[in-house]
Amino acid sequence: MRVFVTGGSGFIGGALVRRLCGDGHEVRALARSARAEALVAAAGAVPVPGDVAEPGAWQNELDAADAVVHAAALVSDWGPRAEFFRVNVGGTRRVLEGLKDWPGHLVHISSVAVHGWRPGVYTEDAPAAPGRHPYCRSKAAAEALVDASVREGLRASIVRLAGVYGPGDPHFAGRLLDYAASGRIPIVGSGDQPSKMIYIDDAVDALAALLARPGEAGARYLLNDPALPNVADMVRLAMGALGIAVPVRRIPEALALAAAYFEEGRARLKGAPPLLTSYAVKAMGRRCFFSPERTSKELSWSPRTKAADGVARTVSWFRENGPRNLVPPPDPAARR
Repeated sequence: MRVFVTGGSGFIGGALVRRLCGDGHEVRALARSARAEALVAAAGAVPVPGDVAEPGAWQNELDAADAVVHAAALVSDWGPRAEFFRVNVGGTRRVLEGLKDWPGHLVHISSVAVHGWRPGVYTEDAPAAPGRHPYCRSKAAAEALVDASVREGLRASIVRLAGVYGPGDPHFAGRLLDYAASGRIPIVGSGDQPSKMIYIDDAVDALAALLARPGEAGARYLLNDPALPNVADMVRLAMGALGIAVPVRRIPEALALAAAYFEEGRARLKGAPPLLTSYAVKAMGRRCFFSPERTSKELSWSPRTKAADGVARTVSWFRENGPRNLVPPPDPAARR
């Protein structure tokens, strides 16, 4: 199968490119810098120069593929609205422009953030209700563009991903180390809320299954691992793997939100990212349950990675490749 991937040099897109190339597929991937081109080539794919948010010759490559995976996105809990919409909405529009009268299958990577982190139980059929955050709104708006193309005849699937962790992601372990350096690790709320995460290999397994067996045009798929421990227990697992022995502080959501709004206001004045954002508080602290039951059934898929194994592999990768040169080795006495 010939597959074109946007975001093929990123965490999720890169893992998918490696999997597809390893399975013998012919893969071309969009790359907007020399570094991205090198990463795509190292994964075994052919780099195609271009910026997903800008029109260009790369769009002419799309209709030669049997399948397109649109994984490129600006993913952040902080940033200007215009940039979220330029990349996430504008980039989706550029992909769709290259797929007019195309008989293949588009897999559009979205996010569970389209639900705006409102407490509740969500299945694949739950409609988007993104709230005010520009990342959430931009991902919901991108989904709407795909839906419009489906009504015009495009065969497309929309995948709503929970938070993805695993080797290649510096944020999972890095943020804990940052907090640990301050002497205390904060947890919003009681800590018994769902983790809302999935291990990278499990997410890629589902994406590969969807490419092999496309479903009904316009269908949503939900990738989350409900079997993962709650937030507090995931933090404890990571602390143990990192050898961190610092207190965990539970902060009521109202207090955490007040602190986040203060930090965001100060960040706007200083022009620097805030130490804490309201998005992060809601994503961590809200009791949102994402049930991928239909996705599991349709794709004959279920997450296979145990939390302890996934966390250990993530930390091991971070020690070798993370941005910090000196990550202390684990101290068995510090494990909890």
